[in-house]
Amino acid sequence: MESAFVVIIIAVGAGLASPIGGLISLWRTPSSLFTSIAVGYAGGVLFGAVAFEMMPKALEIGSLLTSIGRASRSKRSASCPAIEHGKAIEATT
Repeated sequence: MESAFVVIIIAVGAGLASPIGGLISLWRTPSSLFTSIAVGYAGGVLFGAVAFEMMPKALEIGSLLTSIGRASRSKRSASCPAIEHGKAIEATT
């Protein structure tokens, strides 16, 4: 029960962060330097999430080419690889 409470508190905090940040920016306009740093930091966080959390799991399921989203070599329009039972197979139309 305690872990569910912690999850709810974190979710509420994350949900309130955006409106609170918006109200702060209305009160005091951020400088161009601060905006650049904040956007760079946010991009780094997203890149880190992809690189360290999502990419290893994608590599377990499929190959490197399917993990980065490269379409198969087929000329058909429905040539995106499909994942079935942990192996990459070509989708059929």
